[in-house]
Amino acid sequence: VPSRERLGTVLRGLAFGSGDRRYMDLRGFDYPVVYNARAFATAQSGLETILVREIAQARAALEARFPKGAPKIIAIDRGEADPFYLSAAAEAKQAGTLRRSIPNHRQIVDQVSNKLGFVLSQKMEGMPLAEQIALFSSADMVIAQHGAALSNLIWAKAGAKVVEIMPRTMPKETQDVGFFSHLAVCKRLKHCFVGQDHDHAPVDPISVSEAALKV
Repeated sequence: VPSRERLGTVLRGLAFGSGDRRYMDLRGFDYPVVYNARAFATAQSGLETILVREIAQARAALEARFPKGAPKIIAIDRGEADPFYLSAAAEAKQAGTLRRSIPNHRQIVDQVSNKLGFVLSQKMEGMPLAEQIALFSSADMVIAQHGAALSNLIWAKAGAKVVEIMPRTMPKETQDVGFFSHLAVCKRLKHCFVGQDHDHAPVDPISVSEAALKV
């Protein structure tokens, strides 16, 4: 398929290492201080070209889940990890709710819904890429605990809002790096943090709704 070959050429131009397209290190994607908006846009355009039909279908289905004319507010809930993350092949041995969670996620969704309108609660585990692209590119606001799901901010539209719930027990060096706050800057998003006592602690719903109103 020509579009797939074009994307392969693009990725080879951005990558370094073995040249094996199954595994690539992409310049500008690996560390916040070298995030590269142009590199993001190039890869984004290529993937959207390949998945254009699937993304359009996913967007249409997503549109039907929101009240007409309402802002699209999405709260990411953690699901159960894929069994791969418990296997010997996994570099990180935990994912999903094993790694981090918000036990009162539903209370947060209800509180934000009361203040800002309908909130779609969504788990990402097992979601096809086209649906992830549709979800994040359509969102006016994303509320999520710190984690890999927020890498999908690469698809977000400029001006979208992000409330990142950050466990205070995360290593200081991880907090200082600012993986997703820097990504938000790179993508021209509005970003703020809400604290969480530890990886599995309840989060104050009022604090989240206030942050969502102010960001």
